[in-house]
Amino acid sequence: MQTTNDLIAERKKDYRNILTTQFVVIVVYFTLKDVFSILGLNVLIEYINIFYLLAVATYFFLLWDLIRNFTENKFLIKATFVILIIDYALGILGENPFSPLIVNARPYYFFIHSTLMLIEWIAISYAIGDLFNENQNTTDKLWCSAALYLMIGISFGSMYDLINIIHPGSFGKDIHIGFPSYIEGIYYSMQIQGAGTPPYANASSLHASVAVLQAVWNNLYMVLLIGRILVLPEPKVR
Repeated sequence: MQTTNDLIAERKKDYRNILTTQFVVIVVYFTLKDVFSILGLNVLIEYINIFYLLAVATYFFLLWDLIRNFTENKFLIKATFVILIIDYALGILGENPFSPLIVNARPYYFFIHSTLMLIEWIAISYAIGDLFNENQNTTDKLWCSAALYLMIGISFGSMYDLINIIHPGSFGKDIHIGFPSYIEGIYYSMQIQGAGTPPYANASSLHASVAVLQAVWNNLYMVLLIGRILVLPEPKVR
């Protein structure tokens, strides 16, 4: 039986590992791929995709482990594990770096990103509650808030990708459904979250509407975060 302190330590480790995985994937894919392309080392781009698949496996496991450390609901824990396994297996079939094994992949990608987004928001809801836990010290809160920030951005990336899966061309340009579309969704999301403006002027109106929701949510999150980290708890009256 894990104690409260043990669970807090496990969650802190999960936050740190999730943040590291998210950061490495974003930096490697959005920078190293372009560097290889500029240098004419296109053959190495395939190895980046293999690295990405390995990083996704790590991210899925950490998501499951984080939820497992928040709840004792055995059905939720088992269902999350099974769904993530199915998502990863379908992703391997559709994004095999050497030869995709799924012909009409749109229904499979819809399932992957809709279920992944749901699981991410379950983890986010638990983590937000944990952020306001009085047992957390400042270091724990910083790890939690940073991991949450990127997870929120990545989850909105799945939402933009879902829109493009349902209505291809929603980004305002033709993007292959699958891994390229998902990466484009994350890029779009991080632009909204960081700069507050959509990167594509010709994106669909639904993309623009979701972008407004994300910008509002992001500002609300930052306000709550600043208040949680900086405001000292009121002294207890004896």
